[in-house]
Amino acid sequence: MVAHEFHAIHLYRIAQEAAHNAVKHAKPRNIEIGLEDTLEELVLSVRDDGVGIRPIKDRRGRLGLHIMHYRCDIIGGKLKIDPLAEGGTLVQCALPKKNSAA
Repeated sequence: MVAHEFHAIHLYRIAQEAAHNAVKHAKPRNIEIGLEDTLEELVLSVRDDGVGIRPIKDRRGRLGLHIMHYRCDIIGGKLKIDPLAEGGTLVQCALPKKNSAA
């Protein structure tokens, strides 16, 4: 498997898990999935307008979140999961281009 295919598969699976988690837990009306290509990194983002994610201390033991962190680590990225002030959640995986062979 070519390196960029490896990264693409993991980014796809992270997006899939984030969208699945939003549907299952947040009851959103909308989910937006984007991929931004900057000079230094690729940034996958999944934003929903649901009820928002629980505080960090309440997220332990969540398999889906663990898997997203694991996948992002495998490809050399950094995963952020944040509640949004207007409601909903933003999941971002930032992958430095030096790791993505893009």
